[in-house]
Amino acid sequence: LTDPGDVVLTETTAAKYFGANWRTRPNLLGTRLRLNNQTDLRLAGIAKDVPGNSHLQFNVLMSFKGLESFDEWSRKWSGSSFHTYLQLRPGTNVDTFGEKIEKQCIRYNPNTANTLLLQSLTAIHLYSDFAFESDWGVRGNAFYVNLFTVAGLLVLLIACINFINLATARSARRAREVGVRKTIGARRQHLIFQFLGESFLLTSMAVLVALLLAAMLLPLFNQVAGKILTLNFGAAPLWLILGTLTVGVSLLAGLYPAVLLSGFQPASVLTGTGFSSPTRRGFRQWLVVGQFTFSLVLIICTLLVYSQLRFMQTKNLGFDKAQLMYVQMGGGLRQKALQLKQELLQQPAIERVSATTSRLIDVDNGGNINWQGQQPKDEFSITNMNVDPDFLPTVGMKLASGQNFRPKTPTD
Repeated sequence: LTDPGDVVLTETTAAKYFGANWRTRPNLLGTRLRLNNQTDLRLAGIAKDVPGNSHLQFNVLMSFKGLESFDEWSRKWSGSSFHTYLQLRPGTNVDTFGEKIEKQCIRYNPNTANTLLLQSLTAIHLYSDFAFESDWGVRGNAFYVNLFTVAGLLVLLIACINFINLATARSARRAREVGVRKTIGARRQHLIFQFLGESFLLTSMAVLVALLLAAMLLPLFNQVAGKILTLNFGAAPLWLILGTLTVGVSLLAGLYPAVLLSGFQPASVLTGTGFSSPTRRGFRQWLVVGQFTFSLVLIICTLLVYSQLRFMQTKNLGFDKAQLMYVQMGGGLRQKALQLKQELLQQPAIERVSATTSRLIDVDNGGNINWQGQQPKDEFSITNMNVDPDFLPTVGMKLASGQNFRPKTPTD
């Protein structure tokens, strides 16, 4: 991209323009491409497709020098359509460096209220403080990640409590086993290690089954949820987290049953007495109450989320989004919008067409509104979009009062 006319395409974009067999085409590099039917570009390279979890998503890379040749905003200080990436040296104080950048902004443009802010690349996806349209890449939300993490841990805790209840309920069956082992010389620590080993083995088997199900169902989940999640089995953090969880769950679920069962006295269990005590019964009762409490909390939260989703899906938005399509017009097509409209109306599948200056759900045109008798405190900015008379019936909007625009009445 050293030459102003250079351009780099991704593999998918190259297949779009040159066909699926673009790899076998001779002398593909150097091919001329035309931008907006105005600017000639030279194909300088083809890059691998960008992974879905990358912050930088692109189909085409152009030279910034080439952009400067026909876009005057790229040369202005106030042009804010660009991102600058800095790789700082190890040990750099980010706060001090950020203060230096602010001073440079004042030095080069002392009359502006704008400034430049630093943001860690790894923090953008979940923790960005900027508006959604200001950041590149798909954005997430740390709140929802933490919420689902807590929900997952809560389910795991319920499972642990359930395991403890089942293990203690089976204590009468295991008690005689404990009595016989102690009679022939087994010590309490040996029995504790045995029961913890059983808990660890069961937990490890559950982790393996969970990984297998996750790998099988992840493509279906991505399709339903519209996500691009992957399982990287070669990542060390994955196995570290799974290992920690396996050991932690094994201890949490198996420690109490191990201590309880290993504490039986041989004489009591072999004669069929002393299986239970008020203290043990009280603890198990608290476990059952806690299990049902956590389950009810999860059920209530699930119903709450479901009702919110239903509200978002069925709420009247003020327009009819069913069968409604938005197509952005670029290049010289904007000047021929009404001509395009008439041609589209000839298509039997199209019922109505309207030309507008903005998307209905993302109006980006705006300015200050002035009127006679306006006070300084009354000044405010308002967004607006220009539409033709067919806009309201096309999007299914209904006026609260008044009438729609009339084509033959210019004052409308």
